Amino acid sequence: MINPGERPLIGICASRETASWTVWQRQPAILVGSAYVDRVQEAGGSPVIVAPSEPADLRVLDWLHGLLLPGGLDLSPSGYGEPVSPECEDFDPARDEFELALAKAALERDMPVLGICRGLQVMNVALGGTLLQDLKSALGTDTHRVTVGSLDEGNAHTVELAPDSLASKIAGRSTIAGRSHHHQAVDRPGTGVVISGVSGPDGVPEAIEIEDRAFAVGVQWHAEATPDDSFIPAFVKAATTQRSSRA
Repeated sequence: MINPGERPLIGICASRETASWTVWQRQPAILVGSAYVDRVQEAGGSPVIVAPSEPADLRVLDWLHGLLLPGGLDLSPSGYGEPVSPECEDFDPARDEFELALAKAALERDMPVLGICRGLQVMNVALGGTLLQDLKSALGTDTHRVTVGSLDEGNAHTVELAPDSLASKIAGRSTIAGRSHHHQAVDRPGTGVVISGVSGPDGVPEAIEIEDRAFAVGVQWHAEATPDDSFIPAFVKAATTQRSSRA
């Protein structure tokens, strides 16, 4: 068993939502999917829920050893200088502003960062990249979100990882089956962003890495829901190394 004092502190960004629990119905809440928390704990990390703030309070990074950017709503196209297309879905500009600032600051200090689904897109936009606002209208494909609201095996597809990439080293192979739930994707990569994985069926970017960073990886599939995932354990291991170097 890992000594709690030796576990790295992993910040997981939360969102403002309306939720119901026990006798409380449709109340404002700060939420994080429990699967993110569970996978981080199983990998040896101590999750820290990071609530959005206005303006973004970046001091929280002083206490963390790694930052996990989870899935969620679309990003507002205003964040990458484009008008909103009719196919763009719900977005939360306040959440966008907070997570983009946090991601940029974490990457600047070379903190281990893992972006999952929306989180990958946040990383790319934080570094000046853009997004395809809707895959079906842009590419004619709808294989990345077959069943809305589900991360079961029916929403899995193959991802081809670039040889010698960090992603392929983490996976231990060149092809994986990731459980997917997205209708947007990287269009123009941001500064230092390298596409290290693409969808087998259609070549849509599915994994990114940031140049000259010890561990800055984004995966478009939901690693927290993919059986035998190796990306969250690798991320927590990188955060453990940072914790040791700080100590």
